[in-house]
Amino acid sequence: MKKTNLLNLGLALITTLLFVQNASAEKAKNEDTRTGTYYEYGEGLKVKTPGDEVDLTLNLYNKFKVSVTNTEDIEWWGTGTGTKFYIPQSRLVLDSNFIGGLVNLFAEIDLIGVEERELYRQKAFVRQEVVLNLTPIEDLTFKIGQWTAPGSKEGFDYDDFSLNMEDPSIAGLGSLPELGVGVETSFAGNNLVFGVFNGHNISERKNETRTDYKLAALLSRTLFGEYDRSVSSDINYSKEAALDVGIYGIYDKGKERAADTHYKSRTVGVNGGYKHLGLSAELDVAYLNAEVKGERDYALIATTAKTGYFFVPKKLEGVARFGWLNYHHNVDGATNSWEPALGVNYYIIGEDLRVGTMVSYVRTTFHSQSGDDSLRWLTSLVARF
Repeated sequence: MKKTNLLNLGLALITTLLFVQNASAEKAKNEDTRTGTYYEYGEGLKVKTPGDEVDLTLNLYNKFKVSVTNTEDIEWWGTGTGTKFYIPQSRLVLDSNFIGGLVNLFAEIDLIGVEERELYRQKAFVRQEVVLNLTPIEDLTFKIGQWTAPGSKEGFDYDDFSLNMEDPSIAGLGSLPELGVGVETSFAGNNLVFGVFNGHNISERKNETRTDYKLAALLSRTLFGEYDRSVSSDINYSKEAALDVGIYGIYDKGKERAADTHYKSRTVGVNGGYKHLGLSAELDVAYLNAEVKGERDYALIATTAKTGYFFVPKKLEGVARFGWLNYHHNVDGATNSWEPALGVNYYIIGEDLRVGTMVSYVRTTFHSQSGDDSLRWLTSLVARF
């Protein structure tokens, strides 16, 4: 790593630590009843009126990341060989409720430092999620805007601020947010999210396909306990065991830009999560098949299993993950890719300040007869203001 990069990294870490050295190590356990406009570290900037006509929260997430890769050929994975230091990745998150929660505006906007990589024929990964939610009655929400299609929890959507590993699994089938409309509802203990998307993204995502329309649905249920799907770790320590399961399906119809040929893809998957006393475990299994010109072209099975445990309660977490991808093409036959990974997280101030590192080994035969090997090490500092 160049001396200038080391200096930049040191300055970035020192600046962040100085900013938070006087912050409280624990958030307030009771619900905040204050009103007006005020700032609280970790909670962000808040605007709240006495009658809950306005309840707005603005957060800024920052990530300082170092990546080391040792491999012969990883053009497909696109990280390049050697050591890289990335300038702080910053994301602005707005969560605002109006008229007692009748109207909600949610936005996640990446500002700077987004790494541009070639992954699955897509480039310029800039996460921009802006969605308007309308809740006329309890347990029924209508969604319109740019948001992430329901499906695989962990994938190539670069939402790694909330993941407890520094890079998504190679077998993740997540996607970038797209323009669409949908509905979310709860009934008989189940939660259903359904959306119709047009494949467009205001980040001007570049790929070799053009979606005509996409249908996506996720049906989930918490079998016992209280489970939050948006958080990977059990940093808050679930006093009672919690188990959540889900099933999802995606139908995608479009064209390949170069040949202007029609394609269809169908994805079905199941996932689940468990949390109890610092232990967390997740499993995601999906099957996808695609047709080009009306004939079967390829199919794949994707599996990701992950577990984490806090050896020091709410502070030190160990994480292990295994990803496996079986790809079958009607011409080239079947190939496999797999990725074991180990990670460690230290939560300095809860989820507001976290240092994480991971090592993973990727073995793939997708685009080479002999196969590609990639040994990667990544570490980062994540801070929320």
